[in-house]
Amino acid sequence: MLKLYRGMLIAMLVLHGLWVFVPWFSWLFPDAIDAIYWSGYGARMGYGVMVISMLISVGLYFLAYIGMIFLFRPARTLHVLLVLATPVLSLAYGVGVFSPVEVMFLNLLGLCDGFVVALGFFTSVNERFISNPSR
Repeated sequence: MLKLYRGMLIAMLVLHGLWVFVPWFSWLFPDAIDAIYWSGYGARMGYGVMVISMLISVGLYFLAYIGMIFLFRPARTLHVLLVLATPVLSLAYGVGVFSPVEVMFLNLLGLCDGFVVALGFFTSVNERFISNPSR
């Protein structure tokens, strides 16, 4: 079970990295690119603050994934807090317009987050977290 858990975390690191660093909209038609520029319209925070908060969030996800690979309990707690906070924070981001590939990655990450939380708390992986001396 631990191999599956760690494999999922590594896959999530890769997925998150691809979602953040690959420009998925470069191949879209001009009308679709124009629509993507509407992303963030009506946000409760300025565009710069929104981008910085999203980058901080992704950085914290990366830290949580890496910590959970090494069974560091605070990383697991951080991950759960991020999973709970992400939908709430998205309410302040305004209109979200994504390319089809971005939507695919976001949906996969959401499913994987739930799977990792379930594995981390309701399987033998939980016992490994509890017995890890680094806590």
